[in-house]
Amino acid sequence: MRLRNLTFGLAMMAGLSVPAAAQGHFTNLEAAIAAAQKDGKDILVDFTGSDWCGWCIRLRKEVFDTKAWTEAAKSLYVFVEIDFPRKKKLSAEARRYNEALSNRFGVRGYPTIFVLDSDGTAYAKTGYKRGGAKAYLRHLAQLANRKDQISPLRAKCSADDKGERLRAVEALLAKYKQWHVDHLQTRLEEQAVDLGSEHSGEYAAQLAEYFATNSNDEKYGKYLEICRKHDPEKAMSIEVETALQRKVLPLANKADWSGALDEVRTILKKAGNSKASQPAYYLAGVLAYRQHDTTACLRYLEKGVSAAPRTQLAGKMKAIVRKLRAAAGPGK
Repeated sequence: MRLRNLTFGLAMMAGLSVPAAAQGHFTNLEAAIAAAQKDGKDILVDFTGSDWCGWCIRLRKEVFDTKAWTEAAKSLYVFVEIDFPRKKKLSAEARRYNEALSNRFGVRGYPTIFVLDSDGTAYAKTGYKRGGAKAYLRHLAQLANRKDQISPLRAKCSADDKGERLRAVEALLAKYKQWHVDHLQTRLEEQAVDLGSEHSGEYAAQLAEYFATNSNDEKYGKYLEICRKHDPEKAMSIEVETALQRKVLPLANKADWSGALDEVRTILKKAGNSKASQPAYYLAGVLAYRQHDTTACLRYLEKGVSAAPRTQLAGKMKAIVRKLRAAAGPGK
């Protein structure tokens, strides 16, 4: 679970948007999957900053807004636009939905394009490509060949022999990892764990993170415990970040700094001074600073650094500590 996810509410709100038929695209993935299943088409999901991202604007101008694209793609793809504009106003519901979907897909920049089959299974990740609409269509056609590559493996995932099923599932997951879409294959990861994969701990950690952010507490608890048996530190890290997201951020979003800090202290009591506790120490420092308690802020940040001195977050906390001490003057 990425720390940046802690700034967003991650509950998926299926069905809150409607297809933007007049513009030739959908703004809701669930509706797009239903249309794709009906028509037997693949799905193109475009994560974009439509009115500020230069490469996004170029991709739309050179590809998606052209006659060549429209004529060829309409029979091949259901198009989904997940937009993060800076000038155009989206409804609060649309913003929440888009943020949640972006986190689910692990988007880190724009444009990011995912290609899914008609059942909603991702098989490719791409972005801007030079050459215009015809070149982009050829590129997508090459990616679509992957479905034929994995079709025999997908069939073997239902084999009678348990060993054959497991080998097929793990081979599929390896392919998806090579294609940078393995984080979207939760059903396969669940199957691998149930079949007793030697990588069950790794899969269980990914599943616990996924179900934590998608509010499935039963499955979250199941896979967290499996993860704990294989990697207790990783399990604690997931537990801490889930608690921060669920218990602390709602209070912080309402500017209840004191209540949020109390929740962080409770989390820290359980986590102790471990690497897993570092995000909690960081947020405790932020919350103390919000309450104008620089002394407590420094104490929390320095404890966070000592918990895991070499992480990227530790570097960020060290920089904040230096600035605060410099602002306080010599000897502070």
